[in-house]
Amino acid sequence: MKGKLLPFAVFLMLALGLLGWGCGSKERASSATLRIGVQSNLASALLIQAKAEGAFAAQGLDVDLVMYPSGKRALEGLFAGEVDLATSAEMPLSVAALEGKEFKIFAEICELTDGAWIVADRERGIHSASDLRGKRIGTQKHSAVHYFLIRFLQAREIELTELQLLFFPAEELHERLLAGDIDAYSMRNPFIAETLKALGPRAVEFHDPVIYVQMFCLAGTPEIRTRSPEELVGILEVLHRQERKPLDLNKIAGFLNVDPKLLQDDVERHQPLLTLRQELILMMEAELAMLQEGAEPREINVLNWICSDELMQVTPAAVKLIR
Repeated sequence: MKGKLLPFAVFLMLALGLLGWGCGSKERASSATLRIGVQSNLASALLIQAKAEGAFAAQGLDVDLVMYPSGKRALEGLFAGEVDLATSAEMPLSVAALEGKEFKIFAEICELTDGAWIVADRERGIHSASDLRGKRIGTQKHSAVHYFLIRFLQAREIELTELQLLFFPAEELHERLLAGDIDAYSMRNPFIAETLKALGPRAVEFHDPVIYVQMFCLAGTPEIRTRSPEELVGILEVLHRQERKPLDLNKIAGFLNVDPKLLQDDVERHQPLLTLRQELILMMEAELAMLQEGAEPREINVLNWICSDELMQVTPAAVKLIR
C-alpha cells in the first residue's frame, strides 16, 4: 500500500478531534446499556478484566459483556442486533467487508501469536503434517482458524484438493473429532485443551507461530458513533488504562468460569494492546485477496472500515496508520 505518513498538522487536528477520518459526524450520547459481544478467552482480556474489576462502572458506563464461542459469532451477533460492539479477529472482518457489511473498526485490542493450531488423532494415521493429506479436516468457516489452516497447508505445499475440508461451529469440532466425523481440526483453546484431555497420548498437535499473527479488534456498526459517542470514547479510555495493567488471570478465569491454569497455558500467546496499525490494513488486504481467488477481484479500500477518531481522542500515539 503506497502513501505517506500523516502530515503533522493533520495529525494534530485528528488528535484534537477537529478532523474525522471518513467516520461521519457525532451527536450527544445516550445513557443506554452498551452490550459488547466478546470471544470468551484471553483475546478479550482487556474487556473482561475491566468488567470484573468494575472499571466500566467507575467510568460511569453501563456495559454488559455477552459471551460468544468465537469472535466470528460475536460479529454475527453485532450484525443481528444482539450487541452494540463486538470483538473479532481480522479475518471475519475481512469477510464482512467483502460482503458489503456496514461496520467500523475502532481499535485492535489483542495480538495473538500461535493463537490457532491443529489437533489430530494419531489413531487416524496422522503423525506428521504431511499425513493430513487424504484426511477430513474440520474448522470454523471464514474465521481466523480457517485462515490459519489455509496458510499452514500452503506453507507445506498441501493442496486443498488433497484432503476433505469440513466446516462446523467452533464448539462442535471437539465432539466431531471424538465421534469420528473428522480426523483433525484447526482451532484454539479452550476447545483444543478439551480434546487433549480426552485423547491423551493419542493426540498430536501441529503449530506454526510464524505464518499468521491474529489481530483481534473491537468493531461496531457506524450507528454506535451517533447513538453513544461519549460511551464509545469512555470504553476506549477504560481499555487504555487496562492495557497498562498486568493481567489478573484469577479474575478473568472467575468471570469466564474456567480453570486459571487453562489461561496460564495460553497467556504467552496473547498480547493485550490498544492500537490501530498499518499491519492490520495489510493483513486484511491479504485476506481479501485470498477470499477473491478464482473470482473477478473487487478493489476494496480497507480504510473505509476503520475509524480512528475516538482512539485519537484517547491516545493519539496508538494510531499508526499510513494513508
